[in-house]
Amino acid sequence: MNQLIATRLFADLSNPAVKPFMRAAAVVLILAGALFLLYRPTLKYPFVFDDGHNIVNNPHIRMDEISLENLKKAGFKSPSSNRPLANISFALNYYFQGYNPAGYRLVNILLHILTGIFIYFLVRMTLNTLSPDSATWAKTPGFR
Repeated sequence: MNQLIATRLFADLSNPAVKPFMRAAAVVLILAGALFLLYRPTLKYPFVFDDGHNIVNNPHIRMDEISLENLKKAGFKSPSSNRPLANISFALNYYFQGYNPAGYRLVNILLHILTGIFIYFLVRMTLNTLSPDSATWAKTPGFR
């Protein structure tokens, strides 16, 4: 049954009558699902490598209230002050989840999924600009 659904889905996606939005939405859902399945086993892992330095032993991410001052402190006074967005993410994770590694990993998985979707659309837009129609300048008499 699942094979029939998958075959039907991909057959419809190759049909030129299917709107490009639907194809893109299907690719995004497949990409998001595949990335989640790939990274899901990490949800049960403890803190490893530099997590002790950047999260567990970092007093600057321990926020008891969300404020601009606390976010600046977390971003720029943490041990890795050259990574302010990561440090702010750690501080927000701590605020909502404490030291639960699964919460930090889930945010990381979601960021990987969003990055994968962004790269998909970036590549798609880039390749669309390289279509044969966009090279019409090469057909002009000055370039023969």
